[in-house]
Amino acid sequence: MSSWFVWVLTIFFCIGGMQGMHNIIMAVILRKCRNLGKKSVKHPLLGTMSVLSLLVIIFCLAFAVFWEMGIEGGEES
Repeated sequence: MSSWFVWVLTIFFCIGGMQGMHNIIMAVILRKCRNLGKKSVKHPLLGTMSVLSLLVIIFCLAFAVFWEMGIEGGEES
C-alpha cells in the first residue's frame, strides 16, 4: 500500500477512537455528576457545546495525537 493511504487510514482510526473515547468518558462523568454538563459555550466551528464536552474532546484529541506519535516512534527501532 502507498504511504498516503496508510496515513489516511490512521487519521480515520484516530478520529473514530476520539469519538468513542469522548462518548464513553462523557457518559461516565454525566452519570455521576448530572449538573456538570449544564454550562455551555459557543464555538465557531463546533457550535454550541458544553464546557465539559469541549475539555473532554481536547483531551481525546491530545491522547490520539500522542498515541500516534508513540506508534510512529516505535516502528523505527
